[in-house]
Amino acid sequence: MKRKFSYGIGFLCSAALLSAGYYFSYEASVQEEASPGSGSESIEADTSQTPRYVLRASGGYVCVYLAADSSLYENTWIEVRTLPQSVQEALADGIYLKSEVDLYGFLESYSS
Repeated sequence: MKRKFSYGIGFLCSAALLSAGYYFSYEASVQEEASPGSGSESIEADTSQTPRYVLRASGGYVCVYLAADSSLYENTWIEVRTLPQSVQEALADGIYLKSEVDLYGFLESYSS
């Protein structure tokens, strides 16, 4: 009986140490990502200001182009005529999106 009790206490101590180690390593990684002046953060800030994608109408469908060089990125099956009038007008000038999240958010919103 005493041996089972010892194993139980050992197991609980091991679990507590593993949990504490995970917690502190997670906190350290979060603080490292949030620290000002880190190289990756400044790069992301620069690219987030520049649109990466442009949506335009082509052949009656919405097409996705890369903003940097206007090359075709993706054809969609979203028909322009099914979109709200305001979106159709915006497509004539091009809808500029800054991230892939914005792009796929738009595509999900208007695809059926």
